[in-house]
Amino acid sequence: MKKPTHYVEVRILPLDGSVPSGGDVAFVTTKLMRCVHEHIVDGYAVAVSFPELREEPQGNTPIGTGSRIRIFGDAGALAALLVRQEFAQMVGAAAISVGASPIREVPGECRWEVLQRWREPEKHCDGFALRAARRKFRRDGKAEQTVAPKARKKQPPYFIMDSASTGQRFRIFLKRIPAEAHNVGQVNTYGLGVPVPAW
Repeated sequence: MKKPTHYVEVRILPLDGSVPSGGDVAFVTTKLMRCVHEHIVDGYAVAVSFPELREEPQGNTPIGTGSRIRIFGDAGALAALLVRQEFAQMVGAAAISVGASPIREVPGECRWEVLQRWREPEKHCDGFALRAARRKFRRDGKAEQTVAPKARKKQPPYFIMDSASTGQRFRIFLKRIPAEAHNVGQVNTYGLGVPVPAW
């Protein structure tokens, strides 16, 4: 992905109160990230960041992705995202807000970071051992007894995705790393894994 020149800042709005609840954020983030995923699959180069991402609790703010999501790309890719039916429906239903002039230029001076999908915590989720056993059975034709992994004491931030092929839900855990520690590559289908501006 080329260095992004523009972004859209999405704010998740409260669905039934004065501030977005954890449930509001989780529900809308799942819908929004599904829309971003489909946009990338359709051939648009966009990447995401979570400016309010908390990897450690801070005061009353728990670990999580927060209620703001920035979507980066060139102006054309972002304009196409804004008119996608699913995205426009979220704006129309007042689930998200993008402001009066939604496509903005990336500031000239900002630091860069990379949000990666972190697979290690997936091994500690319910169902991981069962899915691994099913995959092994399909591949080898043998059932193997598995031991459920021990639960982690602290879970990193994540968002939930719905699989288009199976309909099952799964977590995408996030890990923030400095852009200097990352080799520039291709954005993955969740909009992660490439340097994006942070401020």
